[in-house]
Amino acid sequence: MRDYSKVSPKLWRSPRFRALQDDDARYLYVYLLSCEHQTSAGCFRLPDAYAAADLRWTDEKLGATRKSLVDGAMIAHDATTEEYFVLRWFRHNPP
Repeated sequence: MRDYSKVSPKLWRSPRFRALQDDDARYLYVYLLSCEHQTSAGCFRLPDAYAAADLRWTDEKLGATRKSLVDGAMIAHDATTEEYFVLRWFRHNPP
């Protein structure tokens, strides 16, 4: 866990972010950028039950919304290891 997370104001003008189909996808993306599980590398383990509880969503809603982020090339997700990687993380968070 880290004390803070950098979220670029350019996010709101990002063509990929603006192309997301709904507010749930945008909300999940901002959550993944700023949740307490986030690391300084943009890669972290986050079980579905934790994310669903934080967002007050069902597992089904989380899965469907996450798929739109994967399909939109915003994140990578490995269901087996429960790991996320925010794509292009280091463009906005250089070492």
